[in-house]
Amino acid sequence: MRLEIGCGVDRSYKFNPKISGENVVYVDIEKPVMKIPNFIRSDAERLPFKGSCFTEVYASHVIEHLKNPLKFLSEVRRVLVSGGKVWLWTPNFTSPNVRKDPSHKYAFNYFSLKDTLRVAGFQPIMFLNILPYRILKLCCFFRK
Repeated sequence: MRLEIGCGVDRSYKFNPKISGENVVYVDIEKPVMKIPNFIRSDAERLPFKGSCFTEVYASHVIEHLKNPLKFLSEVRRVLVSGGKVWLWTPNFTSPNVRKDPSHKYAFNYFSLKDTLRVAGFQPIMFLNILPYRILKLCCFFRK
């Protein structure tokens, strides 16, 4: 099973998942207008799943909006199987979009995001900076 958190469902963020398939569960904080299979409304810092049930978690443009990114990462770690992968996208702190959006609570750079992931128990294994200095994409894994 794979989990995508923050797939976008309200009027300003159209449903735009990074992954698809029958084995995907989508989570967002608002109920979508359209019918989306496998969709769950939930708080990203309190995921409604038992532990060790997902092999991959995708979170695109989520972590910068949360009150407690470490709590979110702790929940992600809890629901991941040993060796599971996490894919994160977030604006780089140099991106103008970081300051334009008042809902952004955090601005990460490569080092701060990597350190945050390590503190949460993950091992970053791949890093991409998309559109030079605009979006950070990081893949990491977790071993119990």
